[in-house]
Amino acid sequence: GSLVATDIRPENENAPTGFGGAQETGFYQAGPIRLTIVERDQIIKSIKDKQIVVINYDGDEPGGKGLRTIEPVCLGYTKAGNPVLRAWDYEGASHKAYKGEKPLPSWRFFRLDRIISFIPTRDNFETAKPGYNPRGDKSMTRVIINAKFD
Repeated sequence: GSLVATDIRPENENAPTGFGGAQETGFYQAGPIRLTIVERDQIIKSIKDKQIVVINYDGDEPGGKGLRTIEPVCLGYTKAGNPVLRAWDYEGASHKAYKGEKPLPSWRFFRLDRIISFIPTRDNFETAKPGYNPRGDKSMTRVIINAKFD
């Protein structure tokens, strides 16, 4: 399956989630965090569980590289075959917001190969944001999962 880099595996109770005691596990090293790999299953779980997530995204410059707080709702593939995530982007780095074209919060598309880290928080979202499409995403040729709201 598609892989995304992340620095924690929250679904694994034994994985290190901080710096204390993590040296012997090999997940971290002194200095910059060495990233581990998480399966797209973590993204699917976050969509199913409606978890608010913090991502570090390698977006377009100026203004697009950095942390973003998102509500992930749809995972699929573009016409070009790239795996992508549709999410409500609350805040953080944004090239389009920086240029004044599309201020946050708003819907955003994230290429999985540009997500540097994917960290689910303990917070959840319960309702769909305006413009949510329960039938999928018109920008995707194939949908893997779409969030379900009551």
